[in-house]
Amino acid sequence: MTAEPSSPRAAILDGQQGQAVIADNAYDSNALRATIASMGAEAVIPSNRSRKIIIPHDPVVYRHRNKIGRCFHRLKHFRRVATRWLR
Repeated sequence: MTAEPSSPRAAILDGQQGQAVIADNAYDSNALRATIASMGAEAVIPSNRSRKIIIPHDPVVYRHRNKIGRCFHRLKHFRRVATRWLR
């Protein structure tokens, strides 16, 4: 799972700005971390268990990922109700 500059994972970040990029440990790669660093942002990504040297992340900022995920879940739920998919 390497994120080369032409990969979709790195392409998502092209032209983006921000102070931090919060992602799951599935996105833990040196190339993606380099792309995030070139943006001038902090990579808040927990390390994979397979890493020999664990890269620390900010657990306080990483907790916001859960809140964002729950927000999207609620928005999808209300969309289903608003469009009357459950007849």
